Amino acid sequence: IAKELEQQLALPIENIAQLTGDAQLKMLRVYLKNKSDYKEAYEVLSSYQLAIPVSYMCADVCRDELLIEIEGIAIK
Repeated sequence: IAKELEQQLALPIENIAQLTGDAQLKMLRVYLKNKSDYKEAYEVLSSYQLAIPVSYMCADVCRDELLIEIEGIAIK
């Protein structure tokens, strides 16, 4: 699961970077399907050195095959 979680975190981070363009990312919310994935998610996202607040919540995610969902706020 660790590798799968890492891959599921990498893709949204890439997508967010493309979608925000020249807007500045201000915060992220990470929704974890399994509370036990928190440490891995925290370590992976910390490696990106985003320098913004990141909130982690245990919640249902929209698709069964996903372990995480991420949403962010960016301001231009």
